Amino acid sequence: VVLKLILSNVDREEVVDRIHKYLQEVGQETRAGLIPIDKFVINKGLNKSPEDYADAKSQPHVQVALRMKQRGVSVRAGDTVPYVICTAEGVADGTKTGFAERAYHPDDLKREGSTLTPEWYLGQQVHPPIGRLCAPIEGTDSARIADCLGLDSSRYHAASSSGLAASEEMYTLDSLITDEERFRDVDHFKARCRLCQQSGKFEGLIRGERDKAIPGLMCPNPTCNETLSVHSLRAQLLMVIRNHVKRYYEGWMVCDDTACGAKTRMMSVYGRRCLSAGCRGTMKYEVRLE
Repeated sequence: VVLKLILSNVDREEVVDRIHKYLQEVGQETRAGLIPIDKFVINKGLNKSPEDYADAKSQPHVQVALRMKQRGVSVRAGDTVPYVICTAEGVADGTKTGFAERAYHPDDLKREGSTLTPEWYLGQQVHPPIGRLCAPIEGTDSARIADCLGLDSSRYHAASSSGLAASEEMYTLDSLITDEERFRDVDHFKARCRLCQQSGKFEGLIRGERDKAIPGLMCPNPTCNETLSVHSLRAQLLMVIRNHVKRYYEGWMVCDDTACGAKTRMMSVYGRRCLSAGCRGTMKYEVRLE
């Protein structure tokens, strides 16, 4: 709803007013329990067995998976665990551990006699993305959004005055960047033909080449011309996605200086500065969300 309002042709003042009213309704309906539970469900994958997590007490999906295994439900690496954050007696709200211990499977919500924690969802799941969407819009800020949601706006005043002008000078709007530039660092999906075993970049159902439109489901090998199976493409794409998710959760960082090539999973006390002798590069995640 907020994104549609931002992209509409309505005047800025009216857009801001509608966003504020909508957020007030969201806050009121969330606290009143008028929103279906399935809207609050968070899904997160396991990249290893639940018992193998050293920090299991701070991982909500791991806590839910362990409870499921105690009830005899099979849970293993690669599975996606759904959970909701609830209010539980005797569990602290302010710590990361307390947050994880308040995670329950949606089916267990009524069984445990718990209720959803509206303040957590409004503060952690609603406010951050709405704040980022509305950051460039004049007439609203992080504190005003928090106030509309019924949150403590004083916690967000510092973020509202933290040099937005400087960040605008450093970044270019995605709409002004070509697809080639925006996605220059991505790994392209390469489809493999089951007949000749040759792989080629998959560019969609139809790809343009000079003045011709070429079917994208044809084998990239000109001597083969076999039609690629949709089921095979689906299986290959699923394997690629799983591999990238696995690599993302491994958390490997690499130095952006090609002459260095340092690689580690440990964050330095000096931030993301590369610690290799004589290197002035910056450590960046090998696989990151964009």
